[in-house]
Amino acid sequence: RKMIDLSVRQFNNSIRDCGPYAMDALALKERMKMEGHEADSITYTRLIKSFRDHHPPMPRKAEALVREMVQRGMQPTALQCNLVVDAYTRTGNMRLAEKFTEEMDPLSRRRDPEKQVAMANFDTYQILADGWSKVGAAEQIKDRQQLVGWMKKDKKNRICVPGAHEPAKSTVALWARKKSGYLP
Repeated sequence: RKMIDLSVRQFNNSIRDCGPYAMDALALKERMKMEGHEADSITYTRLIKSFRDHHPPMPRKAEALVREMVQRGMQPTALQCNLVVDAYTRTGNMRLAEKFTEEMDPLSRRRDPEKQVAMANFDTYQILADGWSKVGAAEQIKDRQQLVGWMKKDKKNRICVPGAHEPAKSTVALWARKKSGYLP
C-alpha cells in the first residue's frame, strides 16, 4: 500500500478526527515522526485531549505528553495542563490531580521552574473542584484548605466570598474562587 505524504496540519486534523481513540492518535504521531515531521503544540493538545476522552481516561499518558513537551523545550499551555487535571479527575484519582495542580500553582512549594508547566488558572481549580464533587468528597476541601477563617454567610445562610456579588454554590466553588484569586 502506498503511503501518502502528509503535512503537519493534515496529521493534526487526522489526530483530531481520532477523537477518543487515543492509541490511533498516538500511532499517527509516530507516523508523523517517521516521516520527519515534528509535533507542534496543536499536535500535543489533540493527543492529550484524546487521552482524556479515551474510555477509560488515560491521565498518566496525557501527563507523559506534557513532560515530553517540556523535554523538547516547548512550553505547555494552561489548556494542555487543564486537560491532564481533567483526565485525573475523570478517573477519580484526586490525589494525582491535586499533585499535578500543585505543580501549576505559582505559590506552591512543589512548583519547579525547570518543569515549565503552565500556571494554574480559574478553570484549573474549577476542574479540580468538580472532580472532588464527583467523588463525593467535597467536604474534604473545607478541611484541607482551612476555609473556616474566611468563609462568610449571607442573610439567607448561603456561603459567599467577602466582597462577592453572589453566593458560592458550594464550599468547593468557594475554595476554587479563593485558590485562584478570583473574586467577582
